Amino acid sequence: MARAGPVGSRRVPLVPWFTAWLLGRLTGSVAARRSVRFFEDAGPRLVGIVALDLAGALSFAVAPFILRHLIDAGLTAPRGRSALVASVAALLVVALLQATTTAVSRVLSSGLGELVGQRAGQAVHDHLLRVPFAFFPGQRQGDLFALFGQDTAEIESSVAMVLPRAVTTGISAVVGVATIAILDWRLAAVSLLLAPGVFALLAVGRREGRRLSVELIRLRVKHFGQIGDTIGISGALHIRLFGRTGHESARYAEIAADMRRTAQRRNRVNAVAGLMSSAGAAVAVVIVVGFGSWLVSSGRATIGTLLAFASALLYAYRPVTGLAESRSDLLDAGVAFERVFGLLDVSPDVRDLPVATPDDRPPVTAVPRQARPERARPARPAEPAEPVDPSGPARPGQSAPEIRIEDLWFRYERDPSADWSAAGRELGRRWWDVQGEEAAAAAREERELAEAARARRAAEGGAARGLAAPDEQEWALRGLSLVAAAGAKTAIVGSSGAGKSTLGALLAGIYLPTRGHIRCDGEDLATMDWRRLRSIVGVVPQDPFMFHDTIGVNIRYGRIAADDAATEAAALDAGLGPLLDKLPKRLDTVVGARGYQLSGGERQRVALARVLLADPSLLVLDEATSQLDSVTEQVVQEALARLGAGRTRVVIAHRLSTVVDADAIHVLAHGEVVESGTHEELLARDGAYAHLYAHQLADDGPAPRR
Repeated sequence: MARAGPVGSRRVPLVPWFTAWLLGRLTGSVAARRSVRFFEDAGPRLVGIVALDLAGALSFAVAPFILRHLIDAGLTAPRGRSALVASVAALLVVALLQATTTAVSRVLSSGLGELVGQRAGQAVHDHLLRVPFAFFPGQRQGDLFALFGQDTAEIESSVAMVLPRAVTTGISAVVGVATIAILDWRLAAVSLLLAPGVFALLAVGRREGRRLSVELIRLRVKHFGQIGDTIGISGALHIRLFGRTGHESARYAEIAADMRRTAQRRNRVNAVAGLMSSAGAAVAVVIVVGFGSWLVSSGRATIGTLLAFASALLYAYRPVTGLAESRSDLLDAGVAFERVFGLLDVSPDVRDLPVATPDDRPPVTAVPRQARPERARPARPAEPAEPVDPSGPARPGQSAPEIRIEDLWFRYERDPSADWSAAGRELGRRWWDVQGEEAAAAAREERELAEAARARRAAEGGAARGLAAPDEQEWALRGLSLVAAAGAKTAIVGSSGAGKSTLGALLAGIYLPTRGHIRCDGEDLATMDWRRLRSIVGVVPQDPFMFHDTIGVNIRYGRIAADDAATEAAALDAGLGPLLDKLPKRLDTVVGARGYQLSGGERQRVALARVLLADPSLLVLDEATSQLDSVTEQVVQEALARLGAGRTRVVIAHRLSTVVDADAIHVLAHGEVVESGTHEELLARDGAYAHLYAHQLADDGPAPRR
């Protein structure tokens, strides 16, 4: 049996759908209903949990009747010893059966919680791999770390503990009502009249408890961020360089104190609510027992019936009080679901979406895609199921491409998806006012309208031929056009802030142009399949990243399937031979956190070897030799000259001595090309390039890094 769930037109099995719906009701979060994607193949396990709980409830439902028989026939009746023994034995069997079903149900529930938590974490992790790079600069690391260290744990706990408790509560209530109705309809009627008041007490303080849960999670996220700043390799270094250990200790203490105070306030709210729920249940039981005592005293009921009814009533009310004690877990899980699905709502990179037309692509880059209305993009080819990672040549059949940049405009803008966490909290607050799916639709509509407004402002303020002039202070690149010939070495130079690294990021496909095109052999990089783009373009950045692993693993990241011989050959070509000769473990030497056990120059050579192993047809070198000494730089430059054969190279350089042999040099200033030519031609013009070159010669060495 299936029904249409929140994943669109696809039919969703009823059991997972109902489970997700129940989580939404329990946690007060519309987002929790979308967790059906984590339960889709867990139907049999869910049915097993319910069946075990039902078996336990039914077995316990027999206990009051056995107890009544024990009292009325085994204790008060003459010669009731045999009835006494039989009743006690039956109670033992019931107790063992219930204990067994409870234990097995808990094992299944714990396994289901771990599965759902793992799937939620995997979904977040994989989605973060697919969002555009423009998403990350505005994010706090602690906010993202908390998704894995806190939110998935809350989701796991809600599924492993709270959800089974809710199921048990429902089953116990149904079985309990049937049991007490059979035992005595008069006592059952009084109990049912009191039940709505007991359940109503569960909602006391829920709104305030939720507000405090949101605040507590916000503080925990801040706490994660502060810890990340303190124990991260760069943060640890700068804390010691500036002697700020006391300052960081005070920051930690302040955040921890805020967390403690908020947790205490929330615990007080939940304690009061739990007290009222427990007190309400106790009052209800006392009233029913009092009425039952009157029935016994007037001869309308037996003592066995009264005691059996009291035990059944306590059994029915016990899960209710247990659910009240889970309020904190429920509220935390609700916020966790909102944060997880708030992140999953961030649009992935357009090049990873299974759509081809520009109208279907959401605005996910630093600048909305609607800012380029002048030209429709062709449909991109179908993507392979998995990225190609051959163990042989990395680019079979690839030739050096021509890179043509046409009227390129770019500006950095804040990614509208940066507020994913706040959007999730807003979605959760709306639950209390709307109480339905309208909340999710309203929140999505608000975000879409906001993104459309940003797109209109970008289009109205954009600049290109035939459009209004832009604000000159906003644009990193302004109408830039140039050609990097196939197989040639093309240099991009300029002073600090000229836009060199921005152009490198665009060539690498990290950002997409606001307007204009970058074409590789005629194909627009903006529409090129992401996996194919990565096989064509290789980048050596100015500050390369190193994984906390061996040198070999870091180099093989360029081509995972490469063998040791190919890896070492790439290392030697990048000038790492002298370093490897000094290391007993050679490629198996661990580089430490972010490669801090290597010098800056050694890290760049590892990064260069990584790209050489990938064997791309287009090399983008963003000041790739800026941290090398003159001797090592000469070795690497010679290696690059050898390996540049058959490749197109774009060299972004501040040190002009590295590009004097370039086939073409383009000088950037304020995001525009102001001069182009060879080294000799540009010196002869005595313009911007000649001025930069003379300035570096006068400094008797390379100019400071930008």
